[in-house]
Amino acid sequence: GGANEVRMVLQKAKPFEDETNMIIGIFDADTAGINAFNGLPKDKFVRYKDSLRIKQLEDSNIYGIKIPIPPSKLKYKSD
Repeated sequence: GGANEVRMVLQKAKPFEDETNMIIGIFDADTAGINAFNGLPKDKFVRYKDSLRIKQLEDSNIYGIKIPIPPSKLKYKSD
């Protein structure tokens, strides 16, 4: 699915980033998106400013962002 492709692109994006541009991967708040976001390697991707929704590839302008669940859809969230 798409979420795993986003994860893989972020993991391999370092050669394409520079000081003036950011690379941002956006993950849905569904099971596939959450699993892919959580699958970003912990030894390379760190929480950005203690955010639970943003991870940054260390020393780069590469980010993974997990979008929030809209309040109108919270009733569908499974814990």
